[in-house]
Amino acid sequence: MCRVDTVGKISTVASNGTRGFAGDGGPAADAELAATGLAVDPGGNPLIAENGVHYVRDVALGEDACREPAMCYRA
Repeated sequence: MCRVDTVGKISTVASNGTRGFAGDGGPAADAELAATGLAVDPGGNPLIAENGVHYVRDVALGEDACREPAMCYRA
């Protein structure tokens, strides 16, 4: 998952590009994901749906706290 800033710079927010289910609690860019959906919470943090494990992953941007640390990545 990538983010494009206001000047057009693209940066990786989540996933190392490998399809899988690894990396809980670690850096979001190092996580293995099998994303099937994406939403954004009111604070601007991405929520990633993973159908294979029936999870919604919380990606904490900056210093925001995750709602469920066991299913959270830090960006």
